[in-house]
Amino acid sequence: MLLWIFTLSPPLYVVYADGKGFVQALKNASVSLDGKKVTILGAGGAAKAIAVECALAGAASVTIINRTASRAQELAEVLSKHT
Repeated sequence: MLLWIFTLSPPLYVVYADGKGFVQALKNASVSLDGKKVTILGAGGAAKAIAVECALAGAASVTIINRTASRAQELAEVLSKHT
C-alpha cells in the first residue's frame, strides 16, 4: 500500500507499510499520533491494520473514506469496538 503523508517539515514522506510498520515509520520521523486526527482512504486489509494501529497509538480520531460506504462503516465499527 502506498501512503502519502504530508507534513510541514520535511514537506513529504512516502511510506510503504501497513499497521505497525506505518506507526513505526511515523515514530522514526519524529511524528506522534497522540491527539492527532487521522484520515485513511480505503477500507481494505491494509487500511484496517493502519486504522487500528493509529487508534492504539493515541490518535484522537480516525476518519475512513471509502467508495463503498458500508465497508467504511464496518471498519468504523471494528475501531469503536476494539480500540
